Amino acid sequence: MVFRIMNENVPALERAHTIVTTLITSPWPMGISDLARNLGYSKSTVHGLVHTLVNLGLLEFSKASGHKVQPSHTILDLWKGSLLKGDLARTAPQLIGAFSEKHDLTTITGFYISSRVLIVDAVLGSGINVAANPGQMVPVTAAALGKVLAAHLPPQQSKAIVKYLSAKSPLSPAQYAAEVEQVREQGVAFDREEYLRGVKALASAIPPRDSIMPLAAVWVVGLAPHLPEHRMEELVPEVRQLAKAVGRRLEQTDRGVTVLKIKQSDLFRATLADNCGNIGYIGLAPGGTDYHVVVPVDLQLARGVKAGNRPEDGTPFGGYRNWKYFECPPYRAGERAARERQIITTARLLKSWALSQGIEIVVSD
Repeated sequence: MVFRIMNENVPALERAHTIVTTLITSPWPMGISDLARNLGYSKSTVHGLVHTLVNLGLLEFSKASGHKVQPSHTILDLWKGSLLKGDLARTAPQLIGAFSEKHDLTTITGFYISSRVLIVDAVLGSGINVAANPGQMVPVTAAALGKVLAAHLPPQQSKAIVKYLSAKSPLSPAQYAAEVEQVREQGVAFDREEYLRGVKALASAIPPRDSIMPLAAVWVVGLAPHLPEHRMEELVPEVRQLAKAVGRRLEQTDRGVTVLKIKQSDLFRATLADNCGNIGYIGLAPGGTDYHVVVPVDLQLARGVKAGNRPEDGTPFGGYRNWKYFECPPYRAGERAARERQIITTARLLKSWALSQGIEIVVSD
């Protein structure tokens, strides 16, 4: 008897995997009809697979809506672990940290997962402020987050979710729907002490990069006295830009661009006067994982010329082999504020040069 090993996947397992993946990336539980319509399967097929997956402990029926299903805690724990170590966790901290420091507000990023939001990262404002921790799950009924979700979903699904969320809100269904429409227009949602008394928030969506990543958001939280209405309005464009900036970082990660933070004080050290006889360099490690300053380098040794030795890779004296080095142009000696002007120009040139190496430079104070 001859046994043939087939390389084809088992169709039923493929469909079960697709159902689980769809529910993992869905920000809201889904019913049998929703899954069948979205995936192009028959209702009977979805019904059988869903009930099997529930019996196996991979899916569970939602407590908020008994006929809809969502990933079980077992699946969510595995998915949470992946998200907490993923691209959002690696790329957003600098951006939300700068925002939090500037405005003295708690700034958070997270993913929508089945009627909840997983906090991936949080930077607390100084002094008395609202606390949040990575790994914490926030219900989507938290007002600003719910409005962002409703604004992002297709009209029919959004209408059903608005009905559910408004029932958990002090706002009437009409008021809630009006605020969701405002989110669609301006890209930012408000929470005026609707979820927690004494706490206000603003939130904005970070659109998913692909079909296997859930919807993400950035939100800013503070005590009510710190966020009067006029200040919330003033923060709208900045919160919107923050969400877009995080999205761009994620896109750059997809393109293989590494983000490297360089201190402005190091650019200052590497920018020398044109009459001092020395030059400064910024060295980038392979892959953009680190940098260092090489300064001062004698102009006669600037290309590694020492005892007749000239490295073929252009490494300056004091540098490392296989690192990439940027020569910082000098400033005109004797001119007031010339060094500061040159640093601004050098930062722009350094960013352009590094990007050609697949590295994005962020200059910080």
